Amino acid sequence: WGYEYWTYLTAQELIEKFNESWKKQWFVIPTINPDGLQIAIDNNFEKSYYLNWRINSSGVDLNRSFCTYDFSYNEYVKKNQNFVSATVCNSQKETQIIKDVLEKYSFSEIISLHSAWKIFYLPDNSFYDKKIIALALKLKKILPDYMYYSPSNNEEQNKKIIKTLEVNEWNTQDLKYTWMMENYIYHNFWIPVVLIEFTNHWVVEERLHNLVNYLD
Repeated sequence: WGYEYWTYLTAQELIEKFNESWKKQWFVIPTINPDGLQIAIDNNFEKSYYLNWRINSSGVDLNRSFCTYDFSYNEYVKKNQNFVSATVCNSQKETQIIKDVLEKYSFSEIISLHSAWKIFYLPDNSFYDKKIIALALKLKKILPDYMYYSPSNNEEQNKKIIKTLEVNEWNTQDLKYTWMMENYIYHNFWIPVVLIEFTNHWVVEERLHNLVNYLD
């Protein structure tokens, strides 16, 4: 996205690192909103671009516009700014590209880069999926200070953890954010996916270079 420029830079560094390793199993998409990113770049990342350009050139919040199991059109407010989802899910050119990539290629795991909460988010209703847990724990070895908790034998505790870790952002009715790409990937293609929220909007997460060590 435009306001998450450092996730873009992190992805670019990952591409360079993987190329140096001669390991080609990774498929890296640096951004799914190139229009918003370019506008922010052209304007030297003024403060207003913190949220203004999370939308695409059509004025749609792309990451609330995927065909998830519970998609519906929605308008919402975040930090006093108005946002809308697509009226029809997967209708934006950017979401169609992601759909085409997922259908054309086979993926064993997917990592999504965002900022900035210093946490691993999981798709909705995936907390007990062993493959999801395995991916999260793999990432936890690389980013040990990021928040993530494995399931325990205490169901009440697990309910609290789920409310914190799943991408629908705390399961509240006021924040209807569940039509995200991660939910779409998991519930339509059953690929383990974890969303990494970096520590800061303005910092490259250099430790992700260690992902290269987990390749076969």
